[in-house]
Amino acid sequence: MKLTPLLLGRLTWPWFKSAPHIESFEEKFLEMYNSPTINRLIVSVPVRHCKTTYFGTLVPAWALLMNPLERIIIASHSLTFSAEQVSKARDLIAEYGGILTGTYLDENCSRAQHFRIRGEMGECRAVGVSSSCAGMTSSLSILDDPYADEETALSATQRTKLEQWFSSELLTRGTPCANHPPKTIIIASRRHSEDITAYLLGLNKDLSDENKWHHIEYKAINDKGEALWPDMFPIEKLKQTQYDLELKGLSYQWDGLYQQDPTTNPQLIEFPKHYFTGEDLFYDILPPIDAQCSTGGIDLALGKSEHGDYSCAVKIIHCKNGHKYVDDSLLLRTPLGQFEQDCAEFFDRNDCDSILVETNFDPEFSNRLNNVAWINCHNRFYLNEVHHTNQKEVRIRKYLSSLLREHKIHFRNTPANRLIVKQIEQLFSAKNDDGPDCVCIALEMYSALTRKN
Repeated sequence: MKLTPLLLGRLTWPWFKSAPHIESFEEKFLEMYNSPTINRLIVSVPVRHCKTTYFGTLVPAWALLMNPLERIIIASHSLTFSAEQVSKARDLIAEYGGILTGTYLDENCSRAQHFRIRGEMGECRAVGVSSSCAGMTSSLSILDDPYADEETALSATQRTKLEQWFSSELLTRGTPCANHPPKTIIIASRRHSEDITAYLLGLNKDLSDENKWHHIEYKAINDKGEALWPDMFPIEKLKQTQYDLELKGLSYQWDGLYQQDPTTNPQLIEFPKHYFTGEDLFYDILPPIDAQCSTGGIDLALGKSEHGDYSCAVKIIHCKNGHKYVDDSLLLRTPLGQFEQDCAEFFDRNDCDSILVETNFDPEFSNRLNNVAWINCHNRFYLNEVHHTNQKEVRIRKYLSSLLREHKIHFRNTPANRLIVKQIEQLFSAKNDDGPDCVCIALEMYSALTRKN
């Protein structure tokens, strides 16, 4: 039988046989390890479900047993924690390496933080987040539990520091090995909607196929109501953990650490989850309504976030009974000149009684938009302008809070509208709030029209 990380674990720790999900770990890891095009993997796993044991101990030990040229870096929130995994991998090789593959440690370099393979270039090093990786080489990099605790994950400053360190230090160490390109694995439970997982997945659109991040996630209780590891954490035990956290007012920790849904932390989100549970939140066909008027909103990208802001345009139909229907929208990361073209076509298709343009970023946009609309569509729009001086957060709360609470705002079921709703759900925990802001601009236009009347 061919040696694999899981087989190595079962030879060492028989209790691994009771953890069926580790077979899935194995499948995903070996697929990546043996593929020339899948080189970056993110694994979101519930706490206490063997993610560190498998990826932080067994994988590096196995990799060096199978290929003594492998050069491995294990990183985590602290050097101490990383060194624990390195030392466990070292001890496995010391005990089983000679028996299994004739692999032995270099007696001159066999420390808890760094060991080498005798007579070969292979080695394994421990580093902590924010530590320098200067002079290190890595054909396999493993980042495990990058956030020390909830406080660190909630800090935008700490999250940015981690992103910068990961990109400039750990990721730059990647060097091909004899039989594969450099590989990188991140394993963690989700603590924040804009954690390192979200940051890296957000970069995928600009990455080549071989550098894209592949993401798999495991929930402690899956969508069928089944426990991920029933022998260790049966469904009754998991339900009790969930209940205990709810009693303490910490149900969001269950959602993030166990279910990989980090969006429910009340410190992060603006609106409670039940605001978004109505069956009529989305519609495919506009229902019979008593429409009063329709307004549009335009919000231009400021380019302030690492991922790039969206430029956005929306059309809202306002009913006499107070309900609002976001009937169509544009939500694009695109150059401003292209957005002018897209915006002109959008409002040519979606006629509005009046459109409000925020001019904070580009005071001349309205003139250019109408010129483009006339040239391309033989149309002109009734455009109004606003230069906002109050905070965006205040405007969004003012215009959206009561509509969401009373379930009086509805969205046509389109990809752009679904993204807008996602941004509203994650307000202000995520970095992009352009869609919600644009909806509020269109609502502000309606408010101005009704004040005049």
